[in-house]
Amino acid sequence: MELEEIRYVLRMLCGVFRNGGHFLHSDPEALFCVKWVCIAATYLFTTNILKNLRRMLVPDTPWYKLVDYAYYALTLGFVEKFPMFKKYQEYKQGINNGNEGDKTGTAADGDA
Repeated sequence: MELEEIRYVLRMLCGVFRNGGHFLHSDPEALFCVKWVCIAATYLFTTNILKNLRRMLVPDTPWYKLVDYAYYALTLGFVEKFPMFKKYQEYKQGINNGNEGDKTGTAADGDA
């Protein structure tokens, strides 16, 4: 993670806490917002680190398998919570495999 990214996250957290405490007049609610922003940032940075580490490792080695499983478990756990995001991932996977995705009810069925 670059220093600039860390500065951005810290500025955002300080802004959320300052504005939340000032406008809401409630420090606990501001802390609640900061907590969830930290959780989201940690999740995003962790998945990015695992994805990049998986690219660096040699396939079929124990470390690759460990990192690949951790990345799969982390991303699948997130995707399972949001059905719309899961459908989007399946759609994008279809496009990456050479399909045009799910074209239900369009001329792609052969009913032109």
